[in-house]
Amino acid sequence: MNTAMSRVTQRSNGQQAILGLQASQRRLAVLQAQMSSGKAITKPSDDPNATFSALQFRGEQARFTQWSRNAADGLSRMTVVDGQLQSMTQQVIRVKSLILQGQSTATNVALEREAMAKEVDALKGSLLSSANFTYLGRPIFGGTTSGNVSFDEGSGNYVGDTNGVTRSGGPQATVRVDVNGAEAFTTDGTTNGTTLFQTLTSIANHLRNDPPGLAVDKANLDAILDRMSTAQAQIGAATNRLQNLKSVADAHNLALAQSISGVEDTDLTKTIVDLTTQQTSYQAALQATAKIVQPSLMDFLR
Repeated sequence: MNTAMSRVTQRSNGQQAILGLQASQRRLAVLQAQMSSGKAITKPSDDPNATFSALQFRGEQARFTQWSRNAADGLSRMTVVDGQLQSMTQQVIRVKSLILQGQSTATNVALEREAMAKEVDALKGSLLSSANFTYLGRPIFGGTTSGNVSFDEGSGNYVGDTNGVTRSGGPQATVRVDVNGAEAFTTDGTTNGTTLFQTLTSIANHLRNDPPGLAVDKANLDAILDRMSTAQAQIGAATNRLQNLKSVADAHNLALAQSISGVEDTDLTKTIVDLTTQQTSYQAALQATAKIVQPSLMDFLR
């Protein structure tokens, strides 16, 4: 009876020791995984509450990352628009100086006026190319048109639409990132106004055939220059706003990254201490278990 009880007790103690050893191994494995990955959470069951918080942070981070990307794309687009507007403004100012020369009696000679008209024709071609410049395959001054150009090369008419191109840079923060050709290159900023290219055609004709007609052309060109200046101011204001929105999104993203790190990342110093302690405990458990499970099969048969 005593021998049987002894066998049961010895077997139970051995089983308990082995279970304790296995648990110690699992804790050691978790700490080693945390050390190697640098993450305190390697699977949701490690810490369900922390995992839920991390998922919320990541969802928020995804939103702000997208807003930052939207802002970056809008800024790139407006950089292209602003560059074309600046170049075009300088060319239109050159056309204006040619008008003034053409109105001067000192240069009222057919050959000279023909040379000026040819320069206006060349500037018109360059300006038309800029007005039809594309960004990601779409004309930058065409609104949301599905067409390939903003202005018809033959007639000089505006063939885009007046819908604004926008980018979302934050919650309830939508910024327009374009100006259309009607706004920037017509006398009254609408599709009903005389376009820059119609005006340039008229200037070249008047330089060749009717210098007094340049007075009306000059008035139209001045109106268009005013529209171009307003367009540049609009792009500048939108650029500043989108830069601010991008800065806010990036700063928020950085804060979210730090929050995620605080939830998921391993506290290296603490983990090293815990790992060392667990390794010591495991070694002690191994030694204790070895003593407990020493009896052989023959011991139990006696």
